[in-house]
Amino acid sequence: MPGLHGDEAWAGLRAATIVAGARPIVGMNYYTGALHQYLVAGTFVLFGTGTWTLRFPSVVGALLTLACFAWVAFKLLPRTQATLSVVFLAISPFFLIYSRIAMETLALNPLLAVAAMACLIKGIDEAHAARRFGLLVGAGTCVGMGIWTHFIFVSVIPPLLLFALVRSKGRVVFSTAPLAVALGLGLGLLPRVVQAFRAHESAGAAAAQLATSIGLVSRNIREWPGLYLQLAEGDLIFQRHFGDVVMPSPHIVAAAFAIAAVLLLNDYRKLEFLSLNSKIAAFTALLFVCTMVISPENSDRYFLLPLFLTPVILATAIVAVYDLLKPWRPTLAWLVVLLAVVWRAGYFGVNFFGAEPGGKFSTFNLGRQLETSNHFVSTDELYAKLVALNVERFSAEFFISQPLQFLDLGAHHFRHFGDGPRAGDDFAVVYASGMRQFVAEDFVNFEIVNRDAKFLILRRTR
Repeated sequence: MPGLHGDEAWAGLRAATIVAGARPIVGMNYYTGALHQYLVAGTFVLFGTGTWTLRFPSVVGALLTLACFAWVAFKLLPRTQATLSVVFLAISPFFLIYSRIAMETLALNPLLAVAAMACLIKGIDEAHAARRFGLLVGAGTCVGMGIWTHFIFVSVIPPLLLFALVRSKGRVVFSTAPLAVALGLGLGLLPRVVQAFRAHESAGAAAAQLATSIGLVSRNIREWPGLYLQLAEGDLIFQRHFGDVVMPSPHIVAAAFAIAAVLLLNDYRKLEFLSLNSKIAAFTALLFVCTMVISPENSDRYFLLPLFLTPVILATAIVAVYDLLKPWRPTLAWLVVLLAVVWRAGYFGVNFFGAEPGGKFSTFNLGRQLETSNHFVSTDELYAKLVALNVERFSAEFFISQPLQFLDLGAHHFRHFGDGPRAGDDFAVVYASGMRQFVAEDFVNFEIVNRDAKFLILRRTR
Protein backbone atom coordinates (compact mmCIF):
# COMPACT_ATOMS: atom_id res chain seq x y z
CA MET A 1 0.00 0.00 0.00
CA PRO A 2 1.24 3.55 -0.74
CA GLY A 3 1.10 4.89 2.80
CA LEU A 4 -0.30 4.54 6.28
CA HIS A 5 -3.88 5.77 6.71
CA GLY A 6 -4.64 7.92 9.75
CA ASP A 7 -7.14 5.37 11.10
CA GLU A 8 -4.53 2.61 10.80
CA ALA A 9 -1.97 4.73 12.62
CA TRP A 10 -4.51 5.50 15.34
CA ALA A 11 -5.10 1.75 15.81
CA GLY A 12 -1.35 1.24 16.10
CA LEU A 13 -1.00 4.02 18.67
CA ARG A 14 -3.92 2.57 20.65
CA ALA A 15 -2.28 -0.87 20.47
CA ALA A 16 0.92 0.63 21.89
CA THR A 17 -1.05 1.93 24.89
CA ILE A 18 -2.49 -1.57 25.36
CA VAL A 19 1.03 -3.00 25.41
CA ALA A 20 1.81 -0.36 28.05
CA GLY A 21 -1.12 -1.48 30.22
CA ALA A 22 -4.29 0.21 28.95
CA ARG A 23 -7.42 -1.98 28.67
CA PRO A 24 -9.96 -0.20 26.43
CA ILE A 25 -13.23 -1.77 25.27
CA VAL A 26 -14.52 0.93 22.92
CA GLY A 27 -12.63 1.69 19.69
CA MET A 28 -12.22 4.99 17.88
CA ASN A 29 -15.98 5.66 18.02
CA TYR A 30 -18.77 4.53 20.32
CA TYR A 31 -20.00 2.15 17.59
CA THR A 32 -16.63 0.36 17.24
CA GLY A 33 -14.77 -2.00 19.56
CA ALA A 34 -11.16 -2.46 20.64
CA LEU A 35 -10.79 -6.15 19.68
CA HIS A 36 -8.69 -5.33 16.61
CA GLN A 37 -6.34 -3.14 18.65
CA TYR A 38 -5.75 -6.01 21.10
CA LEU A 39 -4.76 -8.26 18.19
CA VAL A 40 -2.37 -5.61 16.91
CA ALA A 41 -0.94 -5.24 20.41
CA GLY A 42 -0.25 -8.96 20.40
CA THR A 43 1.74 -8.70 17.18
CA PHE A 44 3.68 -5.74 18.63
CA VAL A 45 4.66 -7.87 21.63
CA LEU A 46 5.72 -10.77 19.40
CA PHE A 47 7.38 -8.96 16.51
CA GLY A 48 7.93 -5.35 17.54
CA THR A 49 6.32 -2.10 16.42
CA GLY A 50 6.15 -1.24 12.73
CA THR A 51 3.88 -0.87 9.75
CA TRP A 52 4.06 -4.54 8.76
CA THR A 53 3.27 -5.73 12.29
CA LEU A 54 0.40 -3.25 12.44
CA ARG A 55 -1.08 -4.82 9.30
CA PHE A 56 -0.16 -8.41 10.15
CA PRO A 57 -3.52 -9.26 11.81
CA SER A 58 -5.32 -8.03 8.68
CA VAL A 59 -3.26 -10.35 6.45
CA VAL A 60 -3.80 -13.33 8.75
CA GLY A 61 -7.51 -12.50 8.96
CA ALA A 62 -7.73 -12.38 5.16
CA LEU A 63 -6.08 -15.80 4.78
CA LEU A 64 -8.44 -17.31 7.37
CA THR A 65 -11.38 -15.61 5.65
CA LEU A 66 -10.37 -17.13 2.32
CA ALA A 67 -10.14 -20.59 3.92
CA CYS A 68 -13.57 -20.24 5.60
CA PHE A 69 -15.05 -18.85 2.40
CA ALA A 70 -13.73 -21.86 0.49
CA TRP A 71 -15.23 -24.27 3.03
CA VAL A 72 -18.63 -22.54 2.83
CA ALA A 73 -18.50 -22.34 -0.97
CA PHE A 74 -17.83 -26.06 -1.37
CA LYS A 75 -20.63 -26.83 1.07
CA LEU A 76 -23.22 -24.73 -0.75
CA LEU A 77 -22.22 -24.60 -4.43
CA PRO A 78 -21.44 -27.09 -7.20
CA ARG A 79 -17.74 -27.91 -7.36
CA THR A 80 -16.84 -25.83 -10.44
CA GLN A 81 -18.81 -22.82 -9.24
CA ALA A 82 -17.28 -23.08 -5.77
CA THR A 83 -13.75 -23.34 -7.17
CA LEU A 84 -14.20 -20.28 -9.38
CA SER A 85 -15.81 -18.34 -6.51
CA VAL A 86 -12.74 -18.94 -4.35
CA VAL A 87 -10.36 -18.07 -7.19
CA PHE A 88 -12.23 -14.85 -8.04
CA LEU A 89 -12.27 -13.83 -4.37
CA ALA A 90 -8.53 -14.45 -4.08
CA ILE A 91 -7.82 -12.12 -7.03
CA SER A 92 -10.54 -9.52 -6.34
CA PRO A 93 -9.15 -5.98 -5.95
CA PHE A 94 -11.28 -5.28 -2.87
CA PHE A 95 -10.02 -8.45 -1.14
CA LEU A 96 -6.35 -8.00 -2.01
CA ILE A 97 -6.27 -4.33 -1.05
CA TYR A 98 -8.47 -4.36 2.05
CA SER A 99 -6.52 -7.33 3.41
CA ARG A 100 -3.48 -5.06 3.67
CA ILE A 101 -5.17 -2.32 5.72
CA ALA A 102 -5.20 -2.23 9.53
CA MET A 103 -8.80 -1.19 10.16
CA GLU A 104 -11.20 -3.18 12.29
CA THR A 105 -13.94 -3.24 9.66
CA LEU A 106 -11.57 -4.80 7.14
CA ALA A 107 -9.46 -7.01 9.40
CA LEU A 108 -12.18 -8.76 11.41
CA ASN A 109 -15.69 -8.33 10.04
CA PRO A 110 -15.30 -10.49 6.88
CA LEU A 111 -13.77 -13.33 8.90
CA LEU A 112 -16.47 -13.13 11.57
CA ALA A 113 -19.23 -13.07 8.94
CA VAL A 114 -17.93 -16.10 7.04
CA ALA A 115 -17.17 -17.93 10.30
CA ALA A 116 -20.73 -17.30 11.49
CA MET A 117 -22.02 -18.77 8.22
CA ALA A 118 -19.75 -21.82 8.60
CA CYS A 119 -20.94 -22.40 12.18
CA LEU A 120 -24.57 -22.12 11.05
CA ILE A 121 -24.06 -24.69 8.30
CA LYS A 122 -22.29 -27.13 10.62
CA GLY A 123 -24.78 -26.50 13.41
CA ILE A 124 -27.90 -26.98 11.29
CA ASP A 125 -26.51 -30.14 9.70
CA GLU A 126 -25.16 -31.60 12.96
CA ALA A 127 -27.15 -34.55 14.35
CA HIS A 128 -25.59 -34.60 17.82
CA ALA A 129 -27.57 -32.21 20.06
CA ALA A 130 -24.70 -30.95 22.23
CA ARG A 131 -22.37 -30.32 19.27
CA ARG A 132 -25.21 -28.63 17.38
CA PHE A 133 -25.89 -26.31 20.33
CA GLY A 134 -22.20 -25.45 20.65
CA LEU A 135 -21.83 -24.64 16.94
CA LEU A 136 -24.87 -22.37 17.01
CA VAL A 137 -23.50 -20.63 20.10
CA GLY A 138 -20.33 -20.13 18.03
CA ALA A 139 -22.35 -18.57 15.20
CA GLY A 140 -24.01 -16.15 17.62
CA THR A 141 -20.66 -15.31 19.22
CA CYS A 142 -19.18 -14.44 15.82
CA VAL A 143 -22.12 -12.12 15.13
CA GLY A 144 -21.83 -10.50 18.57
CA MET A 145 -18.09 -9.93 18.17
CA GLY A 146 -18.72 -8.49 14.72
CA ILE A 147 -21.25 -6.00 16.09
CA TRP A 148 -18.84 -5.07 18.88
CA THR A 149 -16.09 -4.56 16.30
CA HIS A 150 -18.30 -2.30 14.16
CA PHE A 151 -22.03 -1.67 14.43
CA ILE A 152 -22.51 -1.99 10.66
CA PHE A 153 -22.16 -5.76 11.21
CA VAL A 154 -25.81 -5.71 12.32
CA SER A 155 -26.62 -5.86 8.60
CA VAL A 156 -25.60 -9.56 8.44
CA ILE A 157 -28.31 -10.68 10.89
CA PRO A 158 -31.32 -10.71 8.49
CA PRO A 159 -29.43 -12.59 5.70
CA LEU A 160 -28.12 -15.15 8.20
CA LEU A 161 -31.63 -15.64 9.63
CA LEU A 162 -32.98 -16.14 6.12
CA PHE A 163 -30.20 -18.61 5.36
CA ALA A 164 -30.88 -20.57 8.57
CA LEU A 165 -34.60 -20.79 7.82
CA VAL A 166 -34.06 -21.99 4.26
CA ARG A 167 -31.22 -24.37 5.16
CA SER A 168 -33.23 -26.02 7.96
CA LYS A 169 -36.58 -25.74 6.15
CA GLY A 170 -37.93 -23.84 9.14
CA ARG A 171 -36.92 -26.42 11.75
CA VAL A 172 -34.65 -24.02 13.64
CA VAL A 173 -37.67 -22.00 14.76
CA PHE A 174 -38.99 -24.89 16.85
CA SER A 175 -35.70 -25.97 18.40
CA THR A 176 -33.03 -24.77 20.82
CA ALA A 177 -31.27 -22.95 17.94
CA PRO A 178 -32.65 -19.47 18.76
CA LEU A 179 -31.55 -19.88 22.39
CA ALA A 180 -28.07 -21.04 21.34
CA VAL A 181 -27.59 -18.17 18.90
CA ALA A 182 -28.92 -15.62 21.41
CA LEU A 183 -26.54 -16.97 24.06
CA GLY A 184 -23.60 -16.65 21.67
CA LEU A 185 -24.70 -13.16 20.65
CA GLY A 186 -24.70 -12.12 24.29
CA LEU A 187 -21.25 -13.60 24.84
CA GLY A 188 -19.85 -11.77 21.82
CA LEU A 189 -21.36 -8.45 22.92
CA LEU A 190 -20.62 -8.88 26.63
CA PRO A 191 -17.53 -6.59 26.79
CA ARG A 192 -19.41 -3.77 25.07
CA VAL A 193 -22.52 -4.19 27.23
CA VAL A 194 -20.45 -4.14 30.41
CA GLN A 195 -18.67 -0.99 29.25
CA ALA A 196 -22.00 0.69 28.43
CA PHE A 197 -23.30 0.05 31.95
CA ARG A 198 -20.04 1.15 33.57
CA ALA A 199 -20.00 4.40 31.62
CA HIS A 200 -23.77 4.92 32.05
CA GLU A 201 -24.13 5.20 28.29
CA SER A 202 -27.56 5.81 26.84
CA ALA A 203 -28.90 4.45 23.59
CA GLY A 204 -29.51 7.99 22.40
CA ALA A 205 -26.33 8.37 20.34
CA ALA A 206 -26.82 5.03 18.60
CA ALA A 207 -30.48 5.77 17.95
CA ALA A 208 -29.62 9.19 16.52
CA GLN A 209 -26.97 7.69 14.25
CA LEU A 210 -29.39 5.00 13.07
CA ALA A 211 -32.07 7.63 12.40
CA THR A 212 -29.55 9.65 10.37
CA SER A 213 -28.59 6.57 8.35
CA ILE A 214 -32.23 5.68 7.68
CA GLY A 215 -32.81 9.27 6.58
CA LEU A 216 -30.19 8.76 3.86
CA VAL A 217 -31.90 5.69 2.39
CA SER A 218 -33.53 7.58 -0.47
CA ARG A 219 -30.11 8.93 -1.51
CA ASN A 220 -28.47 5.53 -1.11
CA ILE A 221 -31.13 3.82 -3.25
CA ARG A 222 -30.09 6.07 -6.12
CA GLU A 223 -26.33 5.90 -5.60
CA TRP A 224 -25.41 2.57 -4.05
CA PRO A 225 -26.14 0.15 -6.93
CA GLY A 226 -23.80 2.03 -9.26
CA LEU A 227 -21.14 2.50 -6.59
CA TYR A 228 -21.35 -1.18 -5.67
CA LEU A 229 -20.60 -2.23 -9.24
CA GLN A 230 -17.74 0.26 -9.56
CA LEU A 231 -16.18 -1.00 -6.33
CA ALA A 232 -16.67 -4.61 -7.41
CA GLU A 233 -14.93 -3.88 -10.72
CA GLY A 234 -12.04 -2.30 -8.83
CA ASP A 235 -11.60 1.12 -10.43
CA LEU A 236 -12.92 3.05 -7.43
CA ILE A 237 -10.82 0.92 -5.09
CA PHE A 238 -7.62 1.90 -6.90
CA GLN A 239 -8.73 5.52 -7.21
CA ARG A 240 -9.33 5.68 -3.46
CA HIS A 241 -6.16 3.97 -2.26
CA PHE A 242 -3.60 4.74 -4.99
CA GLY A 243 -4.99 7.95 -6.52
CA ASP A 244 -5.04 6.59 -10.07
CA VAL A 245 -6.35 3.82 -12.31
CA VAL A 246 -3.61 2.64 -14.66
CA MET A 247 -5.85 0.26 -16.62
CA PRO A 248 -9.65 0.72 -16.26
CA SER A 249 -11.84 -2.35 -16.00
CA PRO A 250 -14.00 -3.24 -19.06
CA HIS A 251 -17.00 -3.85 -16.74
CA ILE A 252 -16.68 -7.63 -16.50
CA VAL A 253 -18.47 -7.69 -13.14
CA ALA A 254 -21.37 -5.62 -14.51
CA ALA A 255 -21.68 -8.10 -17.39
CA ALA A 256 -21.67 -10.98 -14.88
CA PHE A 257 -24.51 -9.37 -12.93
CA ALA A 258 -26.47 -9.00 -16.17
CA ILE A 259 -25.97 -12.69 -16.99
CA ALA A 260 -26.93 -13.66 -13.42
CA ALA A 261 -30.11 -11.59 -13.76
CA VAL A 262 -31.03 -13.43 -16.97
CA LEU A 263 -30.44 -16.78 -15.23
CA LEU A 264 -32.64 -15.69 -12.34
CA LEU A 265 -35.47 -14.58 -14.65
CA ASN A 266 -35.24 -17.90 -16.47
CA ASP A 267 -35.63 -19.74 -13.15
CA TYR A 268 -38.66 -17.65 -12.29
CA ARG A 269 -40.13 -18.31 -15.73
CA LYS A 270 -39.88 -22.02 -14.93
CA LEU A 271 -41.38 -21.35 -11.45
CA GLU A 272 -38.16 -22.47 -9.75
CA PHE A 273 -38.37 -19.98 -6.91
CA LEU A 274 -36.03 -21.90 -4.61
CA SER A 275 -33.29 -22.56 -7.16
CA LEU A 276 -29.66 -21.97 -6.24
CA ASN A 277 -29.68 -18.76 -8.28
CA SER A 278 -32.73 -17.54 -6.36
CA LYS A 279 -31.08 -18.24 -3.02
CA ILE A 280 -27.88 -16.43 -4.01
CA ALA A 281 -29.88 -13.47 -5.30
CA ALA A 282 -32.04 -13.27 -2.17
CA PHE A 283 -29.07 -13.44 0.20
CA THR A 284 -27.08 -10.86 -1.80
CA ALA A 285 -30.02 -8.46 -2.15
CA LEU A 286 -30.93 -8.68 1.55
CA LEU A 287 -27.36 -8.12 2.71
CA PHE A 288 -26.98 -5.21 0.28
CA VAL A 289 -30.24 -3.55 1.36
CA CYS A 290 -29.57 -3.99 5.09
CA THR A 291 -26.06 -2.53 4.69
CA MET A 292 -27.41 0.34 2.62
CA VAL A 293 -30.05 1.18 5.24
CA ILE A 294 -27.65 1.22 8.19
CA SER A 295 -24.63 2.83 6.49
CA PRO A 296 -24.02 6.44 7.60
CA GLU A 297 -22.14 7.43 4.43
CA ASN A 298 -20.79 6.28 1.05
CA SER A 299 -17.45 5.13 2.42
CA ASP A 300 -16.00 2.31 0.34
CA ARG A 301 -15.34 0.13 3.40
CA TYR A 302 -19.06 -0.04 4.20
CA PHE A 303 -19.61 -1.97 0.97
CA LEU A 304 -17.18 -4.68 2.05
CA LEU A 305 -19.50 -7.49 3.18
CA PRO A 306 -21.83 -7.24 0.14
CA LEU A 307 -18.72 -7.24 -2.06
CA PHE A 308 -17.92 -10.76 -0.83
CA LEU A 309 -20.89 -12.02 -2.88
CA THR A 310 -19.52 -10.66 -6.17
CA PRO A 311 -17.03 -13.55 -6.71
CA VAL A 312 -19.97 -15.97 -6.39
CA ILE A 313 -22.01 -14.03 -8.95
CA LEU A 314 -19.02 -13.76 -11.28
CA ALA A 315 -18.46 -17.52 -10.99
CA THR A 316 -22.18 -18.17 -11.62
CA ALA A 317 -22.05 -16.15 -14.84
CA ILE A 318 -18.82 -17.76 -16.08
CA VAL A 319 -20.17 -21.27 -15.41
CA ALA A 320 -23.35 -20.39 -17.31
CA VAL A 321 -21.30 -19.23 -20.32
CA TYR A 322 -19.16 -22.38 -20.04
CA ASP A 323 -22.23 -24.65 -19.96
CA LEU A 324 -23.67 -22.84 -22.99
CA LEU A 325 -20.50 -23.24 -25.09
CA LYS A 326 -19.32 -26.65 -23.94
CA PRO A 327 -21.66 -28.87 -26.07
CA TRP A 328 -20.42 -27.44 -29.37
CA ARG A 329 -17.15 -25.61 -28.54
CA PRO A 330 -15.55 -27.22 -25.45
CA THR A 331 -12.16 -25.61 -26.12
CA LEU A 332 -13.75 -22.17 -26.38
CA ALA A 333 -15.68 -22.84 -23.20
CA TRP A 334 -12.49 -23.52 -21.25
CA LEU A 335 -10.84 -20.52 -22.92
CA VAL A 336 -13.59 -18.22 -21.62
CA VAL A 337 -13.01 -19.46 -18.07
CA LEU A 338 -9.24 -19.07 -18.39
CA LEU A 339 -9.48 -15.59 -19.89
CA ALA A 340 -11.81 -14.40 -17.12
CA VAL A 341 -9.39 -15.55 -14.42
CA VAL A 342 -6.30 -14.21 -16.22
CA TRP A 343 -7.98 -10.88 -16.88
CA ARG A 344 -9.02 -10.33 -13.25
CA ALA A 345 -5.54 -11.26 -12.01
CA GLY A 346 -3.86 -9.13 -14.68
CA TYR A 347 -6.12 -6.16 -13.98
CA PHE A 348 -5.08 -6.19 -10.34
CA GLY A 349 -1.40 -6.68 -11.14
CA VAL A 350 -1.22 -3.80 -13.63
CA ASN A 351 -3.02 -1.34 -11.34
CA PHE A 352 -1.27 -2.43 -8.15
CA PHE A 353 2.31 -2.62 -9.41
CA GLY A 354 1.90 0.15 -11.97
CA ALA A 355 0.71 2.74 -9.46
CA GLU A 356 2.86 5.70 -8.50
CA PRO A 357 5.14 4.79 -5.56
CA GLY A 358 3.95 6.45 -2.38
CA GLY A 359 0.53 7.17 -3.84
CA LYS A 360 -0.93 10.05 -5.80
CA PHE A 361 -3.29 12.83 -4.78
CA SER A 362 -6.75 12.45 -6.26
CA THR A 363 -10.18 13.93 -5.56
CA PHE A 364 -13.29 12.19 -6.87
CA ASN A 365 -16.90 11.47 -6.01
CA LEU A 366 -18.49 8.48 -4.31
CA GLY A 367 -21.98 9.38 -5.40
CA ARG A 368 -22.60 12.86 -4.01
CA GLN A 369 -19.84 12.43 -1.44
CA LEU A 370 -16.49 14.03 -2.22
CA GLU A 371 -13.63 11.64 -1.48
CA THR A 372 -9.84 11.75 -1.68
CA SER A 373 -6.81 9.50 -1.91
CA ASN A 374 -4.79 11.97 0.21
CA HIS A 375 -5.27 9.84 3.31
CA PHE A 376 -3.27 6.95 1.82
CA VAL A 377 -0.32 8.96 0.50
CA SER A 378 2.94 7.90 2.14
CA THR A 379 4.34 10.07 4.95
CA ASP A 380 7.66 8.20 5.28
CA GLU A 381 9.70 10.82 3.40
CA LEU A 382 7.85 13.59 5.22
CA TYR A 383 8.83 12.05 8.56
CA ALA A 384 12.50 11.93 7.51
CA LYS A 385 12.38 15.61 6.49
CA LEU A 386 10.83 16.68 9.80
CA VAL A 387 13.52 14.79 11.71
CA ALA A 388 16.22 16.38 9.56
CA LEU A 389 14.75 19.84 10.33
CA ASN A 390 14.84 19.01 14.07
CA VAL A 391 11.10 19.63 14.33
CA GLU A 392 9.76 18.88 17.81
CA ARG A 393 6.40 20.65 17.88
CA PHE A 394 4.09 20.81 14.88
CA SER A 395 0.45 20.96 13.91
CA ALA A 396 -1.24 18.88 11.22
CA GLU A 397 -4.62 17.37 10.57
CA PHE A 398 -5.44 13.88 11.84
CA PHE A 399 -4.60 12.03 8.59
CA ILE A 400 -1.11 13.54 8.57
CA SER A 401 -0.29 13.69 12.28
CA GLN A 402 -1.38 10.15 13.19
CA PRO A 403 0.92 8.35 10.70
CA LEU A 404 3.82 10.62 11.73
CA GLN A 405 3.17 9.94 15.40
CA PHE A 406 3.09 6.20 14.72
CA LEU A 407 6.36 6.36 12.76
CA ASP A 408 7.86 8.19 15.74
CA LEU A 409 7.01 5.42 18.22
CA GLY A 410 10.21 4.51 20.04
CA ALA A 411 12.22 7.37 18.48
CA HIS A 412 10.46 10.25 20.31
CA HIS A 413 11.68 12.99 17.99
CA PHE A 414 8.40 14.88 18.40
CA ARG A 415 7.07 16.35 21.62
CA HIS A 416 3.73 17.75 20.49
CA PHE A 417 1.15 17.16 17.77
CA GLY A 418 -1.49 19.85 17.28
CA ASP A 419 -4.55 19.95 15.04
CA GLY A 420 -4.41 22.88 12.63
CA PRO A 421 -2.33 26.08 13.03
CA ARG A 422 -2.07 26.42 16.84
CA ALA A 423 -0.33 28.96 19.00
CA GLY A 424 2.85 27.51 20.46
CA ASP A 425 3.49 25.07 17.61
CA ASP A 426 6.68 25.95 15.76
CA PHE A 427 5.78 24.12 12.54
CA ALA A 428 2.74 23.06 10.54
CA VAL A 429 2.36 20.36 7.88
CA VAL A 430 -0.32 20.52 5.19
CA TYR A 431 -1.24 18.81 1.94
CA ALA A 432 0.21 20.41 -1.18
CA SER A 433 -2.93 19.71 -3.23
CA GLY A 434 -6.25 17.91 -3.18
CA MET A 435 -8.80 18.07 -0.39
CA ARG A 436 -7.83 20.31 2.56
CA GLN A 437 -4.76 21.55 0.71
CA PHE A 438 -2.63 24.50 1.79
CA VAL A 439 -4.47 27.83 1.98
CA ALA A 440 -2.18 30.80 2.64
CA GLU A 441 -4.86 32.74 4.58
CA ASP A 442 -4.88 30.00 7.23
CA PHE A 443 -1.14 30.36 7.86
CA VAL A 444 -0.45 34.10 7.82
CA ASN A 445 2.34 33.81 10.41
CA PHE A 446 4.14 30.92 8.70
CA GLU A 447 6.71 30.60 5.95
CA ILE A 448 7.28 27.58 3.69
CA VAL A 449 10.54 25.83 4.54
CA ASN A 450 10.06 22.65 2.52
CA ARG A 451 7.82 21.85 -0.41
CA ASP A 452 7.33 18.74 -2.52
CA ALA A 453 4.51 17.40 -4.67
CA LYS A 454 2.60 16.07 -1.65
CA PHE A 455 3.30 18.08 1.51
CA LEU A 456 4.35 21.54 2.67
CA ILE A 457 6.30 22.11 5.86
CA LEU A 458 5.67 25.57 7.32
CA ARG A 459 7.59 27.37 10.08
CA ARG A 460 6.18 30.04 12.34
CA THR A 461 7.76 33.43 11.71
CA ARG A 462 6.45 35.23 14.80
